[in-house]
Formats: sequence, structure tokens, C-alpha cells
Amino acid sequence: MPANADGKVVVFFQNSGKFSHRYSTLGFQDAANLDDGDMWPVSYALSKRSPTVERKVAGLVKAAISLPVLRVSRAGRIRTGDLRDPNAAR
Repeated sequence: MPANADGKVVVFFQNSGKFSHRYSTLGFQDAANLDDGDMWPVSYALSKRSPTVERKVAGLVKAAISLPVLRVSRAGRIRTGDLRDPNAAR
């Protein structure tokens, strides 16, 4: 089940029951704004639903659809960050 932002798919969910897997998968496409340095996760295994898991998923989805802002690091590298969190791209 994909979700869109500005016409681009940014997040998808694969139900464990539908695919006969041990866990469900929450994944993010390259349009998602989750960049964190040189490496970051793009999918998560979900074994059961809980309030804690729901908060984490909500935070990830909000970050994924946020507007990116370009920043220049001390080394002169251009990085992206979240407009709502000025400390997101360090």
C-alpha cells in the first residue's frame, strides 16, 4: 500500500499475512527525505503493533514527506535536512 507526497510515492507497507512473511515491512522510496549523512535505513521490519511503534512510524512518515532544505557542511559538502528541525543535517 503506497503513500504519496507531491505525486511521488515515498512510503509503502507490505503486510506479513499477504506475503506469508514473519514480519510486515515499512519501506521508503528515494523521494523520502530521510537522508542522514552517508548511510540511513530505508525499510523497517514490524513484528507487532503498539503505541511506541505507531509513534515511530508516524515520525518517520512525517520526516519522509517534509520539505528538504540544502545545507553546506563544514567540509563544504551539500546535505539535505528537514525545515522543521534545523539540527537534522549535521
